[in-house]
Amino acid sequence: MKVLVIDTIAPEGIAYLAERGFEVDQVSSKLPKDELHGRLGDYEAIVTRSSTTVTPEFLGRARRLRCSSRSPTSPPSTARHSRGGFCATTARSRRR
Repeated sequence: MKVLVIDTIAPEGIAYLAERGFEVDQVSSKLPKDELHGRLGDYEAIVTRSSTTVTPEFLGRARRLRCSSRSPTSPPSTARHSRGGFCATTARSRRR
């Protein structure tokens, strides 16, 4: 499964996914919107942070998308725009 990480997450997070067989690509959240939207169709999963707004247009470009996760604690806006067979999760921070 191909995963697109938008923004910076801990290297351990990237390693965790890669060790479990995920093909992980990481891009900056500052990538121009048209470039980001142009890449979305290649991925089954995305990991975002609060700097990335997931809109109906965003999801419309992500035709293969099966799962979206928002890191670390913000509620995923994708839940409002979800479609059949799609999951949206929020990763909890381990910091206490």
